[in-house]
Amino acid sequence: ISVTYLVMFLGRIHFEIALKYFCFSLITIIGIAGFAYLLNDWADIKKDAAAGKQNAMASLPVSGRASLLAVFFVLAILPWFYFPYTIENICLLVIELLLFLLYSAPPFRLKERPIAGVLADALYAHALPALLAALTFIAIQRMDAVLIIRVGHFSYTLFLISLTGWQFFLGIRNILLHQLEDMDNDIISGTQTFATRYGKAVTDKWLLYFALPAELVFLTAFFVFLSHYTFIFAFTYVLFAGYLYLVKGNRVLSLRSFCYNFLDDFYMDWFPLAALVALVPADWRFVFLFLVHVCLFRNILRTSLAKYKWR
Repeated sequence: ISVTYLVMFLGRIHFEIALKYFCFSLITIIGIAGFAYLLNDWADIKKDAAAGKQNAMASLPVSGRASLLAVFFVLAILPWFYFPYTIENICLLVIELLLFLLYSAPPFRLKERPIAGVLADALYAHALPALLAALTFIAIQRMDAVLIIRVGHFSYTLFLISLTGWQFFLGIRNILLHQLEDMDNDIISGTQTFATRYGKAVTDKWLLYFALPAELVFLTAFFVFLSHYTFIFAFTYVLFAGYLYLVKGNRVLSLRSFCYNFLDDFYMDWFPLAALVALVPADWRFVFLFLVHVCLFRNILRTSLAKYKWR
């Protein structure tokens, strides 16, 4: 959802238009996420039972599972009757939905193919949704004839490459960390992943010397791009780093802790709020979107309030 805020800011999308398509975005995000989650759980029922893991779909009859999938599929697809059509975003949406099937369901079941599974997960969970959101809101920006399109000042190519690269390698890093965390269960259930095939030492090396450096390179490129329009994101990361130092001090962190604390926490808790704050000077009504985000999604304000004990 942060990507939609960014394109709203970079493209100067009017509040009324932004609000309408933000609502459609929420619906399709809920639909796509729910469809992927439930499909994956359905395909994993036997494996999870063998590993002694809970599975949300296991207790439901086949008709109940199919009905839930159908509901979320409709939620995923319905907003696209209102979004502007382009060849790119429709193709990306189709690829996204196909990847869910290829990743989870037999006979393909890419999640049990060490390298293909990692790549597919990084694509469908991170890179494709980010690129799809960006291209869709760029199309919305171009559709609004009232807008002053800043194509000459806003390099879409650099934006899309740095965004997609950052999200793709973030996805590779996340799935490898997840596989390491779930390694014992996967061994028990006989699920073959990159981590179970090549072992912890090799997976750690891929994380440390490939996925994480590539993620940081593309993230830096993305921040350099954004710095041409605003310094609020760099400033927000400085605030975030200061906050971390106050909370955690100068403790030495493991690779997993570094990724979760210094990267993922910023991406989820701080970055979307920074994008929304950047929108407010153009139109104070974007404060409404800020408040909606604070209520609906994980963020530093909610996290801080949850930790505070009223006396």
